[in-house]
Amino acid sequence: MNMARIRHILEMRRATKVPPLLPPKAKRQGEIDKKTGPKEIIDIHVKIRGLRPKIGSGTNSITCIFSESDDSFGGPWRVSTASDVINKEPNIDLPSVFAIEFQFERSQYIKLDVCDWTENSAVSLGYTIFSVSELVVCEKNVISKKIINDDTGETIADAQISCTIRPKPHSVLLQFSAKNLIKKNMTPNSSQVFFEVQKHEENNDPLVLYRSEMAKCAQKVVFRSFSLQSTDISDNNVVFVCYFRDSKTQKGYMGQFETNYSLLKDGDPEKNTYNVVYVNSRGQTKTCGIFELLRCNDVALSSFLDYISSGSTLNLAIAIDFSRPDSFIDEAYVRRYLDDVELAVKAIGEPFRDFSATSAYGAFGFGAKIPPLYRESQEFCLSLETDPYCRGLDGVMKAFKNSFANVQPINTAHLSHVIYYVSKLAQNALNRNQSNQPNYHVLVVITRGVFDDLKETIQSIIFASRAPISIVFVGINNNDLGDLERLATAGTRLTYHGRKPERDCVQYVSIPKCREEESNPSELKSLVAERALSCLPWQMSTWMTKNGYKPRSAPVAYSQDVEQDQAYQAVPLHATYRPAKVVGEQAGSVFSASTATTTHQAFVAVPLRQLPREPTRVADYPTSTTSPRPGGDRDRLRSSQGSIDNRFIKMASQMSIDTRTVPVLNEQQYSESEETISSTSKLSKFLSQQEKSIPDSGKRPPSLANLRSYSIQHPSTRSLNTFFQSKKP
Repeated sequence: MNMARIRHILEMRRATKVPPLLPPKAKRQGEIDKKTGPKEIIDIHVKIRGLRPKIGSGTNSITCIFSESDDSFGGPWRVSTASDVINKEPNIDLPSVFAIEFQFERSQYIKLDVCDWTENSAVSLGYTIFSVSELVVCEKNVISKKIINDDTGETIADAQISCTIRPKPHSVLLQFSAKNLIKKNMTPNSSQVFFEVQKHEENNDPLVLYRSEMAKCAQKVVFRSFSLQSTDISDNNVVFVCYFRDSKTQKGYMGQFETNYSLLKDGDPEKNTYNVVYVNSRGQTKTCGIFELLRCNDVALSSFLDYISSGSTLNLAIAIDFSRPDSFIDEAYVRRYLDDVELAVKAIGEPFRDFSATSAYGAFGFGAKIPPLYRESQEFCLSLETDPYCRGLDGVMKAFKNSFANVQPINTAHLSHVIYYVSKLAQNALNRNQSNQPNYHVLVVITRGVFDDLKETIQSIIFASRAPISIVFVGINNNDLGDLERLATAGTRLTYHGRKPERDCVQYVSIPKCREEESNPSELKSLVAERALSCLPWQMSTWMTKNGYKPRSAPVAYSQDVEQDQAYQAVPLHATYRPAKVVGEQAGSVFSASTATTTHQAFVAVPLRQLPREPTRVADYPTSTTSPRPGGDRDRLRSSQGSIDNRFIKMASQMSIDTRTVPVLNEQQYSESEETISSTSKLSKFLSQQEKSIPDSGKRPPSLANLRSYSIQHPSTRSLNTFFQSKKP
């Protein structure tokens, strides 16, 4: 082992006197601006039980060394931290030995080495390996591992590893309105205005925290609500910079103003009215408008790990495009296609292994003619059977290779069919779910980017935005992926006939671009997973919060104005604020907010409307016949003379009688029957008597295939004919 590295770690641990936080792997340049939510820090605790004191050398001191790996259980390993040097005892407790930032898209493996310690060496007595995802999904966040000696293979001790999730900083919900925004060099009627929230870092460089939507310039403009992390605005002042756009200017500067968290939190209307100022060419300070604060609230948002630790799971489905271009296909194209599909399946699928309730993944194909009739299909099971689920990622790849060898590719592909299908699966699973923690679905669409159902795909994405599902588009091969990229990165800007997605549930990753940026296979797989899944935890937690689902332990809003901290859910940015009516209902898809305090408001999720129920299956025909209600008058028996025939046909169908044997009465026959039968009571009495004489009455009716032959031979048919014939003059 690297003794210099271990000594440096121990010195830093003694100097700081706090558990070390393992540095996370730096994100790529293109992933910094994505919405990923607050960081989730996990404290790791270790208990060693049954360690034999005489094991190893004669030294009485040991230390626990922790190493990391992003590849697999086999390493390679890099030493990250170590515990203090402690005495060798049978039972050892290491509370908060270190902390680590959870990253869903990465495979975070930790190796624990129990080492004999001397000033010159650290000899491993035994080791065990665990993953962070394995730890956070287990019940009560505790796992048990055997510490095994590498030389003899014997178990030298048992390790109990647990974790706790650190409380996260709360968010601040803000909303502003602007008045009289005007400047000389802008056109008021055709200009659009927006603003940015910036803060200055240590090197005095501005960091953009939020950029608003563009609104048409008017006398009063009300911007949408937005949220900022309290840690970003609590320390220093934040700068609001206002811009405009028109037909002549791509981006024009209007003015700015500064504020801080304490002023925003104060709630005084006079203090929270800001003049947008700028400096003209003469060095004079001018005002070009006014900003007013409409809302400032602290909100606590439940995180991805809060829902996972409460019992929620992830379901993965994969759809693969088999279509090919009309041009000549060479062997290099086919080999690149197979490599890209395998890379996408393994890179994106591996992080789901610990978060899925089962190891079965839905696998679909589209854009091919499938056996045995080789009809064109845009949605079929990858296994070419009726069950779309495959056992593990190896089962998915085996089914893909089997389909690749048996289907006939076509030159067109449709994306909407499989999106609709998996979205309905997610919605139906939500309707059947009885617990308070629903499952979340993820659909990975691997395509070459050529499709001709753009309108239908937009509609399917709008439909999927309401369901508990995220969609990841993966572009493969070297085709033009511009259309697919614009579709996948549009977010909530998609629109079709005035309808827009309720949330951003789509991600995009291009395999060719990733190959250009990274050539190392392990780093390439990590890059693909990062770009595809980095936003998934945020999308899941926001959907859960918006639809009123709470984890077992609701987050706490930290407010200095509230004597006792209160637990509540976050308010969605586009929610409608009105007083709550009913508390404790089943979770719906939209909720309102109620005021928690007078000085500083907090919000609680309350459902406004229920989720639609799953439609019940209707039988082909009733299992038992019912007699007509006796004592009805003439108006209730018939609505008009023209509906007499339909009434008798309906009665016959309910009794499983062939309608061809029922006589059709004309108007004269009907009037004659009314004179002898004043009401339907006699008819119902006769039918009830005949029903008692039917063999096997009250049992399940025959199948539809034998219904006609059964009704013709049934004695009730002849009895009914005899009844009508006996009433003829």
